[in-house]
Amino acid sequence: MSSGGSDRPVSDLPATGRRRPRDRYRAQISEEVKQVALRQLAELGPAGVSVNAIGKELGVSGPAIYRYFASRDELLTELVIDAYDDPADALRVGPRWHDPAVDTTAFWDMIEAARASAGRGQPFHEALTDHLATRTRQEILQYQDRFDELHGALYRWDLWAAAYLIAGGCSDDSFMDFRAGLIAQGRDWYYKAAASPDSLADHPAVAAIRHGWDNPLFYEEVNYAASHAYQRVSGDEHASYDALAARGKRTRGHRDMGEDFDFDDDQEMRSRLPRLFALCRGL
Repeated sequence: MSSGGSDRPVSDLPATGRRRPRDRYRAQISEEVKQVALRQLAELGPAGVSVNAIGKELGVSGPAIYRYFASRDELLTELVIDAYDDPADALRVGPRWHDPAVDTTAFWDMIEAARASAGRGQPFHEALTDHLATRTRQEILQYQDRFDELHGALYRWDLWAAAYLIAGGCSDDSFMDFRAGLIAQGRDWYYKAAASPDSLADHPAVAAIRHGWDNPLFYEEVNYAASHAYQRVSGDEHASYDALAARGKRTRGHRDMGEDFDFDDDQEMRSRLPRLFALCRGL
């Protein structure tokens, strides 16, 4: 705020509408970090993305990267979301939102905790609901926001084609369940599949050729864990829907899903997803 009692709104932009030098520098460094991380992701997979290695290549310390990305998980999520924005153009910087109470790392920690709690006596979606029900209503809603963002980032033709091969067909509703199922597999499989859908050929549920509703990669109930937890905390069956409506739906608008192609064209599917095609269609 300027001196002299000016009522001019505080903004990150000068009056000309151009970004300040400091903002441009921050955007430039963020882009450079992403480009290095993207190369690591392509060469080594999600486990090979190293904050310290990124810092070393850019001539800064590893901890300095956290000035631009709160965590390694956040950096990986940015790459996935940017791919959702423009799959054909190698993950560029795009707009994003963050709720500090449930950031990407906290989100995945909750997913992993639910996976650790799940067992024969309690399926994953019930364990996840139990974990969410220990949080405040606000935190549950923020979890749902993060879930929607990560779920939406997988809405791409190449991943839909992978689901189509795995299940022997995949409707829009089934693809919604598939994306929830990928989140339920935890952070490692989520980022691995997002980076290379064909890598799902290594997933045990795919390698066992478990088609249809028996395949854990298609997991409808995970979509509703937050609403069930909110209902339990509030005691109101419709409370979660009312609360989400009051917050306003956060959307990223229409996004390019990448190049559309014919899932029933064997030659096309074999060229794009060779390992999955060989495994699921045996050709």
